[in-house]
Formats: sequence, C-alpha cells, structure tokens
Amino acid sequence: DEIQSLKAEIKKLKSQVSKQKTEPKNSISQNEIFSKTITVGNLMFQDFDLPEPMNWKSACEYCEKLRLLGFSDWRLPNKDELKIAQNNKNSFRNLKSKNSWYWSISKSNDSRSWIVNFSDGSDGWNGQTDDGVAVCVRDL
Repeated sequence: DEIQSLKAEIKKLKSQVSKQKTEPKNSISQNEIFSKTITVGNLMFQDFDLPEPMNWKSACEYCEKLRLLGFSDWRLPNKDELKIAQNNKNSFRNLKSKNSWYWSISKSNDSRSWIVNFSDGSDGWNGQTDDGVAVCVRDL
C-alpha cells in the first residue's frame, strides 16, 4: 500500500513538472496568484504586476494568454475600465506600480494608445512601442 501511494505521488509530481515545462514563459501558476484579483462592479481585475514592463502589443498578448483562476477570457482594459480601477486603487493590495501609467486597449491613433495614471487618474497617450505596465481584466 505504501509503495502504491509513493508511486501515485511520484506520478502526480512528474505530471506537475511536465505541465510547468510546457507553460508559456509569461504564464503564471494558479497557486502563485490564487485570490490575487479584485472585483469592481461587473469587472474582475488581476491584482498583481506583470512580470516586467512591456510594450502595448506585448501587454495585449499577455492578457489574452493569461490563465488565472480557471478563466481564459482576460484582456487589456479600455480607458474607462482603467479609470474604474484607478478609482478603486486602494482595493489593489498586490500592485507595486500604483504610481505608474497603465496601458489601455483604447487607441488614440494607429501608433499610440491611451494610458491612465493610477496615482491621480489622469490620462494621456503613449507610443505603442514604449514600455509600460498593465493590469488585465475580464467581464463577470
């Protein structure tokens, strides 16, 4: 019985290691981020920083590939949704970049996208090839 139990545990661990090896680089394990979300109205925001600053296209792709708490419908928020997040910034306990400008999916033109400053709610635009920070969102 003990040997069978150990074999089952080894098989389980091998399966976990195999999954970790095949996860995309920007994938985050659910155990690392469990309950690192906040809900505001009908929106669920991730409550942790991206692995590193990234340009607009990479931030969009990161959110689209994010698998968190069993959900795969994450996206970069639009400018208005970012303002909602900023108005509730004190609810975000795990964001380290609260005084930064955050990417939105909203474009100001073909090469610039709207950004929102989490510290004061001001908005502006940034070149899409510049690095910035982002938070992902999904609809409830």
